[in-house]
Amino acid sequence: MSDLAATPKEIAALDAYAEREKVSRSEEIRRALAAHAA
Repeated sequence: MSDLAATPKEIAALDAYAEREKVSRSEEIRRALAAHAA
C-alpha cells in the first residue's frame, strides 16, 4: 500500500459509505487511494 494516509474524517466517510453500500471498506479505501494518486 502507498504512503498516502487518509484522515480520520475521510476514514469515517468511507466507513459510512461502506456500511450504506454494504461493500468492503478496504476495497473502497483502495479505490479512493487509487483515485487520489491518479
